[in-house]
Parts: sequence; C-alpha cells; structure tokens
Amino acid sequence: MSATFEIACGTRDLSQLIKDTSTTLMGGYGWDRRAAEKFQSNRPLRAQCLVLHDGVSPKVLLRVDVLAFPPRIHRQIRSAVRVEGLVTASADFWLAASHTHSAPAMPDFPDPYLLMGVTPEEVDGIEVFAQRLVQELVELVREVVEKARKPVTLAYAEVGAQLATNRETGKDNADDRVSVLLARSLEGAKEPVAVLFGCACHPVSLGKNYEWDSDYCGAASARIERELGGQGLEAALFFQGCAGDLDPRTDFKNDLERVGSLVLALINDGPWEPVGGPIATELECVRLPFVALRPELEAWYEKRRWGVGVRESLSREERSARCATERHSEEMLRRIGQNAIVQSVGMPTQAWKFNGLTLLGLGHEVVSGYDAAIRGQVREPVWVMAYVNEVALYVPRDHQGPSYTSGWDGGNPWMAGAVTNLVAFGWPVPLRTLKHRGLGSEGATTEEVVMEACRWIMRA
Repeated sequence: MSATFEIACGTRDLSQLIKDTSTTLMGGYGWDRRAAEKFQSNRPLRAQCLVLHDGVSPKVLLRVDVLAFPPRIHRQIRSAVRVEGLVTASADFWLAASHTHSAPAMPDFPDPYLLMGVTPEEVDGIEVFAQRLVQELVELVREVVEKARKPVTLAYAEVGAQLATNRETGKDNADDRVSVLLARSLEGAKEPVAVLFGCACHPVSLGKNYEWDSDYCGAASARIERELGGQGLEAALFFQGCAGDLDPRTDFKNDLERVGSLVLALINDGPWEPVGGPIATELECVRLPFVALRPELEAWYEKRRWGVGVRESLSREERSARCATERHSEEMLRRIGQNAIVQSVGMPTQAWKFNGLTLLGLGHEVVSGYDAAIRGQVREPVWVMAYVNEVALYVPRDHQGPSYTSGWDGGNPWMAGAVTNLVAFGWPVPLRTLKHRGLGSEGATTEEVVMEACRWIMRA
C-alpha cells in the first residue's frame, strides 16, 4: 500500500470570464428570465483543480462553481483533457459542479428557453460563455498537471451536521454529514496542504437573488483557506452530495460558514483514518429508463397546451409557470411529431477506490436517500458525490410520490408533470419507478439500475 501521494493545486476566479463574455443570465430558478445586475461577484465563482499522483498516473479532480455541466459540455471538457494527454485514462478525470444557483446559465440542461423563455440571441450568448468556460477549464487542468507536486499523506474523516431540510417532506435530514479528505505535508509540522470537503444541501441560501455568488460552498471554502492559508494550505475544494431534495435549514442560511467551521474543528481534533494507494479508477455510463410511451401522449400534450391558459388574476410566478408549461408542451409535441422521443438517459457513474476510502461520483441531481442506501452496501467508508460529470434531470427513488423531483404529478404518472423538473430539463415522460411498474411499465426501475451500477463499480 502506498502511504504517500504527490499533489498540485490551482484556482481560477471566473469573474473576468463572466465580464469578458458579457453574460448576465443566471441558472437555477424558473420560470421567468433572471439576470445578474452587475458583473462583480459577492463571493467569487471559482474553478479549482487538484492533481493527485499515486505513483502510477496523475488523477485530476476539477470542481467548478456552476449550476451543473450539461452532457455535451462535460464531454467536450473530458475529450479535450484526454486528447491533450493530461490524464492517462478517462476514468482518471473527475469533473464536479457545486450546484450554486447564483451562477451563469448553461446550455441544453436545464433548457434556457423552457426554463426562462429566453430569446434565441440570449441562448447564443449562453453558448458563448459555455465554450469560453471549456477553454478556461482545460487551460487550468494543463497548468496544474505541469506544476511541481508536493509529497503528502491522505486521511479521511466525517462529522455529523444539521444542515438541510427535505423540501418534499418538510423534515430535517437525519443523515446530514460533512466529509473531509485531508492532504498533509510530509515536512515539519505536517501542516494541511489541501482539503477536499463536502456535504449534501442545495446552494440556495440566498434565494432568488440577482448577484453572482458561490453560496455556502464558497463561504465555507473561504473560511478554511483564511484560517489555514498562513500554515501552507493551498486550496479547500467543496464537492456537492446527493442534494436533489435537500434545501438549507433556516439557521444554516444564517451561518454560511458553518460547514467550514465543522471542517476546521475536524482538522484540529480528528479522528482521522489513513487513506492509501494506488487508486483504482473506473467510469461507466448506465442508462436510466423512462416509462413506456403511451399512444395517448400526443393527445395529452395537445390538451395541456390548449388548457394552460394565462389569467391576469394569477401571480407573476403562477403566470410564468403556466407559460413554461405551455412552452414545454409545444416542444414535446414537436418531438413527438418528429419521432424524436428517447427511452432512456445516460448516467455517468465514477469511482476512485483508495485503500481505506472510495469516492463515488453520480451524474445528475440525485435525491438524498441514495447516499445512505449506497453506503449501506459496503463496510469501508464511501463518500458519495452527485452533480459529477453531467446533469440532465433529477434521479428519483422508487417510493417517491408525485413531486417536483419525481417529475410526475398526482393526475398522470405517464407524462411529465406540470411545473416539475422534467419541464425545465425538457423531457416528455418520467423515469420509471415501482409506481409505474405496478401500473404496467415493465423492466428495471431507475433505483434498481442506479443501485446495481453502484454495487458493480464498487464491487460491493
């Protein structure tokens, strides 16, 4: 077992990129146009890269303060990193988004037109930002890969926390935790060189604001770097967990540095478990199944399109939601007419297996119950991250009822529910759950596919 590693870190502030591309449209909230009021950030949006060498090959972690990476953009970044030879194998590259809702809108998913009703010219502007971001991120990876590395040891710890409330049940999340992977110098007092940390909670502490902001993720990172920077710490990198149905508790909203404080306390007091190498890396893409297409789907969408109506007596938010539902209905009818409805969606699943810890990365917006279910499959520590590589919709569990995250409403489980995530992401039907199989949609459920993929990639 390798007891030591070598690392290099690098950071880019994205403020100049935002200014250079004149981007103002913000991601994260529907259903009407939302734009930042100035180019400066309240808390900077950053891209951070850590290259970890285990004596075999460099492993690259890249995390960014954006809402999410659409599949097409993720694949562009991954392809460029591979073509330039910055990693030996594709599985050695890990891309993650913090999911802050105060970052620039991204193309494709969520669909800017369906989400906010923006113009084609504004969609083009979003694409310009995304392509410049791709260039910036690849340049950062190249810079850090070529940088001199420092020898370190790694150790893992986690601590319970009270951070999130389940947005669907209204109950506090009983499984809140903060996970930390600490890299310490081999020299002198063995001070921290880098801290990887994370939890599961939507970065929506600021509400529907109009300023660029990395939310509690950036506040926590800044607190750690401020306290430990004088001791040689180079970077504190935040990674988001299975937060699809988790919003911050009120007291957490009023203390955005809480996660940073928990990390600092853990660094001071432990306990820590050593993490060794080499690192075995794997990356697979499984297919999540949508429900069976019904012959009535076109008629259902015709009825919804003409039945939406926009009444002046409704609030602005209600009118915006109805307009989004109408845009979605028209787009789904167009796809049905072109026979362009797919039956599944890809979900990247990634694992880095150390001696003493597994990092498990899941694509999409995964709901919180998956974290405990996955950790229950293995004995060794598993740090489950979501919003890894790409996001194209929410991933529900089998027993979820009608909700925004499940994607269907109480009336019709065979089409995308009005004002659900499927309207924003542009899908016509929900993912298959036990509810649908019980009604005649045969085959494995979404949760069964996800859990089997996780067991396989972890060899649990």
